[in-house]
Amino acid sequence: MNFTFLNLVGYALLAVAAFLLWRGSTSLSARLVSVGFLGLILWGTLSSDGAAEDNRFRGYREDAFQISSRADCLGCSTGKREGVWFVRGTVLDGVMVLKAEQVVAYKVVWAGGGGVYLDGQPQAGGCFSRELAPQGIADLRFEGALQARLEVGPGLSCG
Repeated sequence: MNFTFLNLVGYALLAVAAFLLWRGSTSLSARLVSVGFLGLILWGTLSSDGAAEDNRFRGYREDAFQISSRADCLGCSTGKREGVWFVRGTVLDGVMVLKAEQVVAYKVVWAGGGGVYLDGQPQAGGCFSRELAPQGIADLRFEGALQARLEVGPGLSCG
């Protein structure tokens, strides 16, 4: 399980309160509240991992290409469909570096929000596609791009 510091502090405080209630009173209601606190701790630890959702896209690697990333991705999903690998998110913010081991085509699509930059140059139009030669590098920067998608695979274009 993956807990944040505040989750651990909260669970510890509930455990201390449950212990003090149990030991400090013999009344049935105090003991039931104490058991309720323990139930909250159990429910919190078992129902989820207790951590804030990790929205960081960390990267991907295949024989033909690799992507290293320092990008935050809200509503993120990745996958491969009909030979085309993709990462898409409701909001993409950060840097992704695409390195080609073989000739590879890629496409970036976004619906608005902040800008999208390729090798430091702003891109317009909501879509662009390029091809990378072997050992080629594309430095992609997303600044809060909405409904953004990066696709890597054969035959990609914006047409």
